[in-house]
Amino acid sequence: MKTFVRLIRRYVLAAVGIVLLLVFLGLGLLVFLGWQETTHLPQRTYASSEIADAMVETPAGLALGAAHTPEEWMDGYAWAMVLDDTGNIRWNYALPDALNHAYTTGEVAGFARWYLDDYPVFCWAEDYGLFVIGLARGSLWKCSIYTSPEYILNLAKTIPLGFGLLLLLAAICCFLLSWQGAKRLETVASGLDALAEGQTVQLPAEGFAGELAEKLNPGSRLRATALGGGKTVLKTVGSIPGIRKVEIESEADGQVTFTAESADASDRRAEVSRALSEAGCTVLELTAENRSLEEVFLALTGETTDVPEEPETEPKGE
Repeated sequence: MKTFVRLIRRYVLAAVGIVLLLVFLGLGLLVFLGWQETTHLPQRTYASSEIADAMVETPAGLALGAAHTPEEWMDGYAWAMVLDDTGNIRWNYALPDALNHAYTTGEVAGFARWYLDDYPVFCWAEDYGLFVIGLARGSLWKCSIYTSPEYILNLAKTIPLGFGLLLLLAAICCFLLSWQGAKRLETVASGLDALAEGQTVQLPAEGFAGELAEKLNPGSRLRATALGGGKTVLKTVGSIPGIRKVEIESEADGQVTFTAESADASDRRAEVSRALSEAGCTVLELTAENRSLEEVFLALTGETTDVPEEPETEPKGE
């Protein structure tokens, strides 16, 4: 019994562990998706703000810092330019011809946060002017989300709380289901102990362990030999109330040997003998049998055995 209780405890812990594993797998999936998104973003050696800060004034005009070559600074970007306060271009790098012109205040306001001629752009206001740098077309989607600060703050507080409540709910559901199953299995364990001591058990055959309990319930079993046809015997014995299973073992020379199982432990030899006699089938032999613990184990595992049984013989009846 102690071994069985340990088995139940392991089952409960395993169920809780599965829930936790699913939760952590979900978190891992979110982390993986976030990491995958970073691999899909345009790969740039330097941030646009670093490049903007690296611009220096020289006698010849604005230029990228001497720490790196222009190609190294602009790795991952398509072009860049600097506008003065009047919208004229002071400096540019690989600027497309279609963009190489002066800009009005309205045009600057239109592309400052979004796109310029379908190029995703980043803008930085510096002392020397407005630094604008563009990525390749189609490399980045830019969008805007508007919300209140209270919503973001409440969301930051609610998400951990909601996640914790969901985890707690999953653990409670898992515990309740496991507890219910454990109670059923404890009943079955008691039945096994009773069978080991040679007692008769009758367990409730419903719920979580209903099928298992049904196999443990021994009921009663009869083996008989009677004169008559197999179909007549099957129909006659199968119609007796309480008989749940009838099987023909052999049929030869007008004799039929069969077994019959009842749903409970009641002795139905007299009922079987009377029904067969009324059907014109003379009973030659009628015995009652009890299942051994080995047979119960074989019924639970679905295996078969050829070990002979020790029947309890009753005098022949008619």
